[in-house]
Amino acid sequence: MPFTTFSNNTRLTPATSSNRFADAAIDVPSLIANVAKGIGNAAGCAPASMAGSIIIRMLQSLKVRRRLASLKMLSENLSSALDQEIKSNKEACRQLALRAASFWIGLRDRMEGKWKDASPTLVADIEEFNKSAVLDSTRMVMERAMQLSWMQCALRNSEIAGDLADHSLMLEHAIRLFDSVSLTEIRYAMTKLTLNQASTARKPGHKRCPPPSDIFTGRADILSRMHDFFAAEWNRQRVYVLYGLGGAGKSQLAYKFVQECQMDAQPSQFSDAFFVDASTTDTIEADLKNIALAEGVGDSVWDATSWLVGRHENWLLLFNNADDASLNLRTYFPACSHGNIIVMSRNRDMRNHATQSSPISEMTEKDAMDLLLKMTETDHNDKVEAVAREIVKEFKYLALAVVQAGAYMKRTECSFTVYLDLYRQHREELLEEYRDEVQKPDDYEWTVYTTWAMSFKQLGLLAQEFLQICSFMHHEGISEAIFKNATRNIDMFEPVIPDLETDLRMCKAFLGNFRRPDRVWDTLLFKRVITEIRSYSLMDFAPESQMLSIHPLVHSWSRTTITNVTSTVGCTQCVLRMSVNWQFGSEDYAFRRTLLPHMAEALKENANPRSDVASGFGLVYAEAGRWEAARRLRLVVVETSRRVLGGEHPDTLRAMANLASIFRDQGRWMDAESLEAVVMETRRRVLGEEHPDTLSTMANLASTFWNQGRWKEAESLEVAVMETRQRVLGEEHPDTLTAMNNLAMTYRALGRLQEAEHLDEEARNHPRQV
Repeated sequence: MPFTTFSNNTRLTPATSSNRFADAAIDVPSLIANVAKGIGNAAGCAPASMAGSIIIRMLQSLKVRRRLASLKMLSENLSSALDQEIKSNKEACRQLALRAASFWIGLRDRMEGKWKDASPTLVADIEEFNKSAVLDSTRMVMERAMQLSWMQCALRNSEIAGDLADHSLMLEHAIRLFDSVSLTEIRYAMTKLTLNQASTARKPGHKRCPPPSDIFTGRADILSRMHDFFAAEWNRQRVYVLYGLGGAGKSQLAYKFVQECQMDAQPSQFSDAFFVDASTTDTIEADLKNIALAEGVGDSVWDATSWLVGRHENWLLLFNNADDASLNLRTYFPACSHGNIIVMSRNRDMRNHATQSSPISEMTEKDAMDLLLKMTETDHNDKVEAVAREIVKEFKYLALAVVQAGAYMKRTECSFTVYLDLYRQHREELLEEYRDEVQKPDDYEWTVYTTWAMSFKQLGLLAQEFLQICSFMHHEGISEAIFKNATRNIDMFEPVIPDLETDLRMCKAFLGNFRRPDRVWDTLLFKRVITEIRSYSLMDFAPESQMLSIHPLVHSWSRTTITNVTSTVGCTQCVLRMSVNWQFGSEDYAFRRTLLPHMAEALKENANPRSDVASGFGLVYAEAGRWEAARRLRLVVVETSRRVLGGEHPDTLRAMANLASIFRDQGRWMDAESLEAVVMETRRRVLGEEHPDTLSTMANLASTFWNQGRWKEAESLEVAVMETRQRVLGEEHPDTLTAMNNLAMTYRALGRLQEAEHLDEEARNHPRQV
């Protein structure tokens, strides 16, 4: 089912049956956040820099003004700061004033849809809501706006004062329209904001540093060096880089250090330790954004790093798997002289970011033997130690290989001697398997490949398939909820285009293994499969976050066990697509954010997925504001729909309209106009002038004209939309009243204030249908 996201670049238009998800998805705090971002981006300054002033100015309606008397001076100061701050961009400010005028109209109209679904109990509760929430929440917005460093914007063009004055009447009309919204609705918005903040504890917070393995062994010299480094007095930020071969134990060493500093020391050495997956730019930014969200300081990378800059405490940031040579990691370091950073990387060039660094290579022979004996819970004796010495020598004293071997022997109750023979046999089999490969594994890879291959063959078929599916997801943040949601949703899913049938069939067969006879999700079976994989150290589990992870090397190697990569990638993409629940609680939004790195990983192998998969992925990317990725995916849907269904099929037209909405979000007005014009003309011809989808497209095209300042063209369409809705739906229908409000705003832009006032008055005098 299609989904149209709220765009901060366009006026809100009524939703039709073709975008019901948009009605269900509306969330007042998200609307405010979108407007804040859009305003900030329009003026070229920090997000929310001017939004605080504009939102406060609009909140001064007659019904709210009495509640804000004590804050009058602060509001005036903020409005004055706005006048001075944005002098550098005349056109951006004109757009800012127009968008601000439309914001409350759109909010009011969207809230109409919310009230339709509200229970009587909820309405009663809202009516009883303490009026102080309005004042408290508004003060919170003001204080947040003041905290941001938005005074850094250049102040140059004095003409801005005149531009603001020209549009002040428009803002006053918006305020007057906002007065028609009952105080109950304002309370609802503020209550929603308060509830969302209160539910932060239920959202996935920022990642904590995982604990080290219970059998961590050795590296005492490097641990001592790290303790000395971070305990010393420095007049600059402390950055320590651990670099070396994958599987050498860099991450475990960092986890052990943090444990000794935070858990074993009293008091803790660091005020807090934040864990960041540095595999890609996307994963870094996602984890930093989660820090901002969890701490209640915003939702952007800038918010997180700025908060750390302003937090003069002994915090610690850990960047794990920073292996990409093209990654400029320093851009994500908070720009301050305090704080601590640890980087773990296979890339030795990461030393350039370090105040101090340590190479992590093979273990000493003694440490490797101790680790193997710990893993297998074997007592020391001369005979056992002699064979153990041969095994770790075969492994080149690599920690990961030793752990894999120990897990295998413990699980299969295999003796050291038998394992050594099996290892050498499997190594020869791998050598033969890769004999014709142009790029053969190096000696280090042979070592770990052999241990993994031996363990993989011991897994049951379902455990093998699960590991292979996960190899095309991101290696961290794999949750049971992904598979549970997909299992619940897959029976109800009907693809629009039949190209998904093969992948869907494979996906159903895989997920069906995790169902009980009554078709309910079998958590116990899922946990048994995970336990089986973990018993061979091919997967890890973090109890605190309830997330699964796979070592990056195991993650990459697992793909080599797959005979039909295309089918497995298709199945993985299908699982991710089926896991998306279009519910709109805070937990649902948070869950969809966790899917982004998995979707990105699945798209690396196949950037042009099946149409229904592209559609679902595109919705998640659009909801997260990842417009360019959403555009590419929606383009796949449009091209496939045209080829398979034809240019006039309703689903093709809906796909084109959704792509146009992304163009609007990107400010690509001409591209949006071109698509919308085609959709409008086709719907006129196929569906007729009075069909709701036709009218919706006309309203969207009018909005695109309006955002380009093409008022007369917007007026022509808006008059037609309003008159048709008056005739077909009636004067009191919410869609009709929205059309009247849109036309009134266009009249104001044209300077026809009396006509605008007449429409406003007419809209206010009509009781709204519920």
